[in-house]
Amino acid sequence: MPKKKSNIVLILLLLILIIIISTIINVVKLFSKPIETTIVKNGKLTKYEEVTGYIIRNEEIVDTTEYTGVAQAKVEDSTRVSKNGTIATYVSESEGQLVERINDLDKKIEEAMASQQTIYSPDAKALESSIQIQLYDTIQNNNDINSLQDSKAKLNNTIRKKAQIVGELSPVGSKLKELISERNSYEKQINDSTKELKAPISGLVSYRVDGYENLLTKDNISNLTSAELNALQLNANQVIIRNTSKIKIINNFECYVAMFMDSPESKEANLNDRLYLRFENVDSNLIPATIEYISDEGDGRLIFAKIETNIEELAKYRKINLDVVWWTYEGLKLHKSLITKKPVTNVSGDVITTLDSVKIKKVGFDETAYIKIVKEFDNYVIVDNYTTQDYLDMGFTEQDIANFVTLKLYSEVLVDNDG
Repeated sequence: MPKKKSNIVLILLLLILIIIISTIINVVKLFSKPIETTIVKNGKLTKYEEVTGYIIRNEEIVDTTEYTGVAQAKVEDSTRVSKNGTIATYVSESEGQLVERINDLDKKIEEAMASQQTIYSPDAKALESSIQIQLYDTIQNNNDINSLQDSKAKLNNTIRKKAQIVGELSPVGSKLKELISERNSYEKQINDSTKELKAPISGLVSYRVDGYENLLTKDNISNLTSAELNALQLNANQVIIRNTSKIKIINNFECYVAMFMDSPESKEANLNDRLYLRFENVDSNLIPATIEYISDEGDGRLIFAKIETNIEELAKYRKINLDVVWWTYEGLKLHKSLITKKPVTNVSGDVITTLDSVKIKKVGFDETAYIKIVKEFDNYVIVDNYTTQDYLDMGFTEQDIANFVTLKLYSEVLVDNDG
């Protein structure tokens, strides 16, 4: 009898030891490989590709051969002008000395205004505020030499307006009034001998002539090839140098972007398809575009897309890097690693089909949700649940469907999905 009791105690001790060892093993596994989950959220998936584009415009070079002397731009770069509107004025070289005198007088007028104790009118105060704002903007945006030149011209014009108002308020015979009167006299002499350059058509005035205005045109699109475009002496994202001696008018309603591509999407593209463009260094927004012409080449396609916005911003470029956005889709976004294919059975245990699935964590257990991939790009997908009709079409019964789980917003999906 004592021996039998001893055996029972030994067996109990072995069972306890086995339980302890099993518990230790499970704890070790738990800490060495913890269960990780991710929360399902709405997201956006964008299919795009990076390309280089060539800007094609309808442009007309303005004939300035009959104009000599010093050119003074009256319309800023990339600004619209109406037909017969004044683009620039030309002052003959004989009036050049008068221009120098006016510049000297401007300096003296500024000094006189600074020293004169005058109670400014509301108009003068408004111009003074405008001068301060323009100076601040010039300091903040001093990367482009052409922008600095434009800012300088605006600033000088504002200062002259302020000087005119202040001069009118000055006492008769004051030094400031004399300087302004002398300046007006010189300016009148210049104006009387000034020759105006009129715009032959309406559009955007551009002082950035690069020599490709007659090659990269809408009418020549069907003759262009990617090899010919690549052979052009152009650097991507380089701003065309501004030169007021050369002027052109750009169609401000549309322009075209030529892009060579060999992606699956580009090979499936058709005329009149809509897509979106996002230009580097221009605008982060997506610009709508329409495919107007496609030239099939040996190893890809040269696609010409038409855009009708942001023409002004693109006027300073001829070759530019951009993203071609084929589509953007929103919905439940998941990483591909969370998804596995699983055979799906009915209530009788028969395999009906194989579907993509994810595991949803529940308290103490997990469930399998079957999903369909709507869109995919890179390592991510947009997914959706199968509808009742989808399941019926696959051959499942309503009883089968009642047992299926739905993936929802904020569901907790297992990251380590071993199937």
